[in-house]
Amino acid sequence: MKRKMLCALLAGLLLCGGLLGGCAGDTGEESSLTYVEEERAENDGSPAQLVLGTAEADTQRAAVLEEIAEKYTADFPNTQVEVRSYGSEEALQAALASGEADIGEMEEADVPQAVEEGLLLDLYDWVDTWEERYSLSQEAWQAIRTMGKDHAYVIPYDFDQLVTYYRADWFEEYNATAESAITPREWCRNWNQIARTVERLGEKGKVAFGGKERLGQLFDAALWGDLSLGRLGAQGAAYFAAGDEHLTIFTWEMLPEAVENFKEHYLSYTLPQSLEWTEDQAVEAFLNGEAAILFAGSGVGEELAASLPEGSWGTIGPVQGATGASIISDQYVGWAVSAHSEEPEIAAHFLLYLSSADNNTHFAKVTGALPIHVSALEMESSLLEGDRGGEMYMMEKNDWYQYADPPVMYQAYDTWPAQRDQLVRELLAGSVTGEELLAEMDAYWAQAFETEGDLLGIHEEEDE
Repeated sequence: MKRKMLCALLAGLLLCGGLLGGCAGDTGEESSLTYVEEERAENDGSPAQLVLGTAEADTQRAAVLEEIAEKYTADFPNTQVEVRSYGSEEALQAALASGEADIGEMEEADVPQAVEEGLLLDLYDWVDTWEERYSLSQEAWQAIRTMGKDHAYVIPYDFDQLVTYYRADWFEEYNATAESAITPREWCRNWNQIARTVERLGEKGKVAFGGKERLGQLFDAALWGDLSLGRLGAQGAAYFAAGDEHLTIFTWEMLPEAVENFKEHYLSYTLPQSLEWTEDQAVEAFLNGEAAILFAGSGVGEELAASLPEGSWGTIGPVQGATGASIISDQYVGWAVSAHSEEPEIAAHFLLYLSSADNNTHFAKVTGALPIHVSALEMESSLLEGDRGGEMYMMEKNDWYQYADPPVMYQAYDTWPAQRDQLVRELLAGSVTGEELLAEMDAYWAQAFETEGDLLGIHEEEDE
């Protein structure tokens, strides 16, 4: 179907309204109205065969996808949807490239190259007119806009994000005997509270994290959390600054202090071994009682639930910055439409149906994924009680927990994570100063901007 939007474009604006000394009546002409049509994805009922491809076989997930596909076919009898596993990401991407698979799952790390190769269909216009877009979570919107605010190549269905796990039983034990109580949610939310936890619980009150995999992500979050979203040029390219005073965020005047705070926090309140641990090793240390707090990804909850007594641990969002908010990047996996699909609009229509609040919430409940609609809790309150209840809590507290991404659409990003992580390690080791680190980061991304251009239109208005 098509939605018509009335745009009141008045012909001869310079002559009318009395604003500039004239009106349309004086010329004998009437104001004209122009209608701009915005297209919604539609299924026109013509016969269509769609293939929904997954990388790996998963019986439980396949069953719920087939259930949703059958519901769709009941509404659109001429469209048949086959759920097919390709056995690997490489095989699935080959099927998307040939058009054999109309829709396929896509991990965030693979999206930039897939877009560059013309593998994926840009769904922007159809997402922009999708009625259910209004209930999407901040996290889902950021994932959709990974390649820029005017593009939409993937609709997410799950996320891996950094969260804070804590030993609730230790806090409760302390509260039973101490004059001043420690409330878990309140005492894990920012670094001042974590410092007091370490003071009261001792060495076991410290933080464990997988420094080999998560250090750079934690560093980015620390800077963004001290800056605020308003100082970022774009949430999808969060190394560039808003406005025309700064090109990159690394020259903001508050960042030297933010870098020093990051250094102090990690040297004072995290276990020293964390810098060399993988995430699995950090989880093992947490399970062994070496730390009261663990920074780790979403998938850890299932392992904690299997290894620790019920009620002995809890989850809250990442540590908040000086602005009172956490601004973090995550990794998503979602659904994309092949640019070579023979039925691109019908494929997009089914994808939006699959991603609707009703179907996505059902999918999330069955598979353990994180839903993408804020209305999910109204539809399924039990989601707040599961292993990912802390992340559902984050969805409710969208002023505390916000999302941004590095500029992954720049070729300069390909080698950046390793360089960033090395600089942060040198900072913590004392071999570079905060000023030197920021200067190097600023120079790198200023050069990337000069070489590759303003890919997101961050400084478009200033250039005009």
